[in-house]
Amino acid sequence: MEPKAFNTILFQQESDQWKVDVVFCRDEIKVLNRYLQEIIEKNIASGMKDEIAQFQRKLSEKIEISYELMDAIRAHDEMLHATMPEAEDIEEARALLKERAAGFCKSYSAFKSLFVRFLAKADLIV
Repeated sequence: MEPKAFNTILFQQESDQWKVDVVFCRDEIKVLNRYLQEIIEKNIASGMKDEIAQFQRKLSEKIEISYELMDAIRAHDEMLHATMPEAEDIEEARALLKERAAGFCKSYSAFKSLFVRFLAKADLIV
């Protein structure tokens, strides 16, 4: 069995990477939102209004998820630094959070691809 300090360091490094990934996605979402605002200001074709509303909802949803995920990562960090955390609890929480962070990043990446195609289409129409 590995010493607790070694596991804690590895888990903290992993947690730090999740934070970097989530903040990166959040920052990109803000940029995508600005692009969407530019399209709205260009008096877009009426046929695109539904798509724009859908992307606005999705961007808001992704931002909200990123804040919830960051809160979960911080809670995980606190658990790592607790005086006597149970190894099973940490490992279970870590596995769930790892899956959640990876799922968020994958979902965001797929959304970003759709959004970039939408931007290309919107620029052609406007």
